[in-house]
Amino acid sequence: RDRVWVRDAGVAETDVFVEGTVVSDDGKQVMVETQLGCRSYRPSEVLPASASDPDVRDHCNLEVLNDATLLDATRARFGKDAIYTYISEILLAVNPFKPLPHLYETSSKARYRAGSRDALDPHVYGVAELAFSHLVAHSHSQSLVVSGESGAGKTEANKQLLDYLIWRASTADAGGDLSLGKRILDTNPVLEAFGN
Repeated sequence: RDRVWVRDAGVAETDVFVEGTVVSDDGKQVMVETQLGCRSYRPSEVLPASASDPDVRDHCNLEVLNDATLLDATRARFGKDAIYTYISEILLAVNPFKPLPHLYETSSKARYRAGSRDALDPHVYGVAELAFSHLVAHSHSQSLVVSGESGAGKTEANKQLLDYLIWRASTADAGGDLSLGKRILDTNPVLEAFGN
């Protein structure tokens, strides 16, 4: 009996998908048992579920990748205050709507500077370090795109990216100009005005 995800109007107010088990499949209709009971679905409405733990650092490592497993994995991490998840070199961030100060300590910056991206939890510092290391290694401009809906946390993400990059530049060069860093951070309201 295969585990699957289906859209069900019975959970529409709280969820997009509900997990269930295939009871029968005649090729034209799939009978799925969920917490709401048994119901028949078209095969195109049924998405495979993953048998592995959904709490993965990189969604590319999910056993099955579709809309439902991606949402389930993101929800599992969010429930543990793990607001960052990679999708290859893309960082998915979910606004926790509460302070998580432990995420942005100086010791965290040092871990991402010295550590392997794959060995550390996903973090905005990991993406910033990747851009910084590519900049230094290849001497080519790098871009970091921050996108999302209103209230998604774009401003905070930009602040953390800029803060890390300034910190990283000052640690890479002992003679780093920290006043330059402050001037860059001071441009954030102007950048935000253009972004919104």
